[in-house]
Amino acid sequence: MVLNFHKDWTSNLKEAHSSFILNQYFPYTYTTMIQQHLAYSVAKDTEEMKFTGSAAEGLSIPKMFKVSADDDEGTCTGSITYDASEADHDFLLVHKMYPIGNQEDVWRNEQIFAVIDSHDSHPGYFKLLHVEREDGPYVRENISSSSKEILGEVIQDSLPLKMLPKPPTVTSNVVQTNFIRDVYAHVAGKHKADEFSQHGPALMQSSPAKQTHPSFQSLNLATTNTEETDYVIALPCLTWPNEAKPWITRHRWSGWPGRKLIQEIVSHGCHAVAIPHPRSTCRDHEWRFSFSIAERKLAHSMTLPQRHCYVLLKTLYHYELSQYHVMSTYHLKTITFWVCEKMSPTAWTRFKMAKCLLLLLDHVIQCLVLHNIPNYFIPENNMIDHIHKDFISNMLKHVVQIRKDPLKFLFKINEIHKCVLQPLSVSMEDVFMPLVQDMKIEGNSVTASLENAFTPVTNKLAACYIWEDKYKEAVDVYYYTANLHRVAREYYNIFSSLNIQALCLSKQDPGKAIQFYGFLTSTFEGCAYVNNFFWNLACLLHAKAEEQTGPEKLATMNKAESAFRKALEGDTDIASEVHFANFLIRNENYDDAAAYLMHAISRLDDNTTVHNSYSQQEAKTLEANIRREVEVHNHISIPTQVYIQYLLTECYMHINQPEAEACVQKLDIVSQASGTGNAYALLGYAHMKLQNFYKAWLAFDTVTKVNPESDITAKNNKILCIALGMSKLVHSNRRAITHD
Repeated sequence: MVLNFHKDWTSNLKEAHSSFILNQYFPYTYTTMIQQHLAYSVAKDTEEMKFTGSAAEGLSIPKMFKVSADDDEGTCTGSITYDASEADHDFLLVHKMYPIGNQEDVWRNEQIFAVIDSHDSHPGYFKLLHVEREDGPYVRENISSSSKEILGEVIQDSLPLKMLPKPPTVTSNVVQTNFIRDVYAHVAGKHKADEFSQHGPALMQSSPAKQTHPSFQSLNLATTNTEETDYVIALPCLTWPNEAKPWITRHRWSGWPGRKLIQEIVSHGCHAVAIPHPRSTCRDHEWRFSFSIAERKLAHSMTLPQRHCYVLLKTLYHYELSQYHVMSTYHLKTITFWVCEKMSPTAWTRFKMAKCLLLLLDHVIQCLVLHNIPNYFIPENNMIDHIHKDFISNMLKHVVQIRKDPLKFLFKINEIHKCVLQPLSVSMEDVFMPLVQDMKIEGNSVTASLENAFTPVTNKLAACYIWEDKYKEAVDVYYYTANLHRVAREYYNIFSSLNIQALCLSKQDPGKAIQFYGFLTSTFEGCAYVNNFFWNLACLLHAKAEEQTGPEKLATMNKAESAFRKALEGDTDIASEVHFANFLIRNENYDDAAAYLMHAISRLDDNTTVHNSYSQQEAKTLEANIRREVEVHNHISIPTQVYIQYLLTECYMHINQPEAEACVQKLDIVSQASGTGNAYALLGYAHMKLQNFYKAWLAFDTVTKVNPESDITAKNNKILCIALGMSKLVHSNRRAITHD
């Protein structure tokens, strides 16, 4: 992937920068989630009910809300107002008892009760002429002459040939739309007034809006809106209408939709709904073609970038353009379908999102300039030819302004309307400001833009996502940045970046960090870097367990041990193996700890220089004496050879006392070889464990000589050794006197 700094001269937007912003304005995981649930919309279908609208098509914008803050800081408390119409939940109620079709199909399908007559109707609209079928004379199937032989009422029983009924007659009787409205009135009358109401050509059901996204669990928000579902009664058109047959064979530059999808759409026909053209003079008997099921199939075939781009366009329309009442989201979808036909599939990528959105806006402008939005299936149907040109001109001016800087309008929308998938704690404009500013710098290098704009924005955005438990979104933003350019892949490591974020989080909220590491270990299972995630998860669990007691502590320690063992699978460094031994000792598993320590010794050689380092955050997971050293000095770095012998001393004190004394002798040797204050400090503590207080005093005295300015702990330990030694001597004398 090439990081494209190409600038659009109308908007002055650089493709790479603006595409990054558009990809993250609504997290790409939303589009992915919608894609994964498309099959659900089809599964809800029955023979008599079809799930349609943007929700079924996977083309709805995320749930948006407006929050009124109760305090000056603008925190998310107070009331929440859902925006009502960003997702269309529509159902076609198919009146299968009244199928329709083309006039030439009447003979082939005896179910058809009315035929389409589009004469004297606006393109896309039609009248229905009733078909009469009579019982009576029969004709023989094998008679091919134009004047078929009428057999009359006498039919020979011995005739082996199949008989057909009398040919159907297409009458001039026009099917009225009144009976559809009667059905609506009947349904609405059987329910409470606040449940169903007539809404244009549809029956609308209202229900309280629901929001179950985890981001809202910690917010004190009151819902004030309702969700609406429209039910539209439709007649099935069993055959593909003649008016739309050119759609089947027309040339498509992009190859979308493919032949197989076209054949599938045509085989399912379409529907008729009782909606006349706005300027119709025959409103009581004019119908409109509905291609809702075909459009759902087309929408399901759209790629993720196409879907994401359309959602952005729809958002701009919903909050900036809907008040003009010139276009609807259906018109936007139609324009998008036309662009998908013309634009190569390779042009629709995440990294060209800005170019795609600007192209869609250009087509919207073109349609408004021409005062023509051709229906996707019947292009002769100009869907806005009834709109006054002044209204179109007013909307056109606004669209042109949006085209000059769509990001400005998206940021403006975000200031008032939030999406649960976006970071709720920050302004999107503030987050993306480094990218906006970097776009204004001419001749900036790829490396400079990555360092000064993309990386800071990525880290800040990911940190916000992680803090709000939106882990998939955090991973996606790193993935996007890492794939911007080959320089980014060299400069940027997704796993190490996520690890740094998690470590930063652990300092603020260890519980959240544990949850995040749990997500990372399950998400990246099998990746080489996952061992690092398991290791840090284990350390955090161990630290948490040290604050617990009883069964709760035991359960957490078991989780930590499982994570440690997964982290140690495959290649691991010696220091990590030694730290796991420390964990086993804290869990009183001395035999296993000793085995790991002996294995670590076998891996060491004379040239190996390894240290185990600990900070305040890890202090609680360490042995009491080392913990005290960390608390005093804020940090400790222990030569691993020294640390092994110190931990072995503790193991063998519980397993085999003589072995513990041998370990202290070895500890003395490696401490002298190390020559560091920390090594002599551990030697002193080991002698104290064995109650060799004089040798302990000598070790701590050496610490004060090695670090004359630093160590008040060693000085205190010297005093403690004298006191303990004197106490031991007094105790021994008393025992001797008592014995005598």
